[in-house]
Amino acid sequence: MSAIANRVLLAALAAGLSACLAVAARADVVYTFEQTGPTVSAGGLYSQPGPVPNVVTTGSFTLDQSIVRSPYSIRSGNQGGVGMAGLEAISFATTGPGSLLTVNLASFTTLPPPGSGRFYTISLTGIAGSLIPTGTISYNNSESDARLTIEADTDRDGVATVRGTFNTDAGGGCFSSGACSFSGTLTATMVPNGLVPVPVPEPSSAALFGLALLGMGLARRRR
Repeated sequence: MSAIANRVLLAALAAGLSACLAVAARADVVYTFEQTGPTVSAGGLYSQPGPVPNVVTTGSFTLDQSIVRSPYSIRSGNQGGVGMAGLEAISFATTGPGSLLTVNLASFTTLPPPGSGRFYTISLTGIAGSLIPTGTISYNNSESDARLTIEADTDRDGVATVRGTFNTDAGGGCFSSGACSFSGTLTATMVPNGLVPVPVPEPSSAALFGLALLGMGLARRRR
């Protein structure tokens, strides 16, 4: 390959790398919760112990990429003290026989009417170098309530364990306080400019790509 062709190839690859980095700089990070097993009742006065069919929790929240992998604190709840900078969106739902419990961003930013019995809290803490925050998300519509606890991503692979509880006054296997538990995973994906989610790269990925380009250039020069 000629020297001119080498320069054209390297220029094109460098431009592609610059474009990728520019897109990443404008991206959001979406955290998706997926329940990985059944909701299980501990048993009690009104329910039998064991799996409870058709009770499932799903949800996600979105953070501005500029705060990810750094220490941050997102706090909100019925008691005030709102600090929501960096939280772009949130949506969770727990469905079951006779009950539907949902929550969105407005639930955490708008105080419910006094005496309504509705209660929404979020507490997320960023850890330096980690994609996944630790913390809790809880929501109660006065009939049903759920609470999710996000554990630390100790191996820093962008996936964390989440454990939760759910109970409802609507009856069924999760009737009574703290009757049911569930677990799942929280996975991080990147959404460039609000488009299709793609896996979040580790910090070393872009650097390795740049080194590869440099190596290609040196190898071509020696020929």
